Amino acid sequence: MIGQDGDDERWRIDTTDFAVAQTVEWERHAHEHAHEILWGCRGTLTAATDDGFFAVPHALALWIPAGVHHQVTAASGTRFRCTYIDSALPGPSPHATAIAMPELVQSLLERLADPPYLAPTPRTHAENLVTSLLEPVEVASVDLRMPRDVRTTAVAERILANPADDQSIEDWG
Repeated sequence: MIGQDGDDERWRIDTTDFAVAQTVEWERHAHEHAHEILWGCRGTLTAATDDGFFAVPHALALWIPAGVHHQVTAASGTRFRCTYIDSALPGPSPHATAIAMPELVQSLLERLADPPYLAPTPRTHAENLVTSLLEPVEVASVDLRMPRDVRTTAVAERILANPADDQSIEDWG
């Protein structure tokens, strides 16, 4: 990540916006040198990690530490952001977990991503502030067991593979 003027100032936090017209699935992968924050703006965003399966609503985000493998699915019409944070910076958890995404953090991340870019000293202060504000949140989990019958298991697996599928119950039957 290079600074605005082509100097060698390395950015420790950078955010990318995504807007998908059709459902997109990113295969299982890991970012070895960067933590990742997935945060949704609109639509359905899910991620599977070794720590669990996460739905990412607008009010929360998913913290994915560097090196943690994850698979992400964004349903058609979804808009979301990925914030990459240098792995040398501290994070809120060594595991994938839900984190709060207050407006202050969102605003700071947007400011760090958009021109005019901050000069190195204020940028470093803003990056440090962002990481200090990241906090895990307790979320209610919904434990849904997979069906045992082979016919309903096939339907459940297809729904998990494409949560945006709008087939009716009659169609599934």
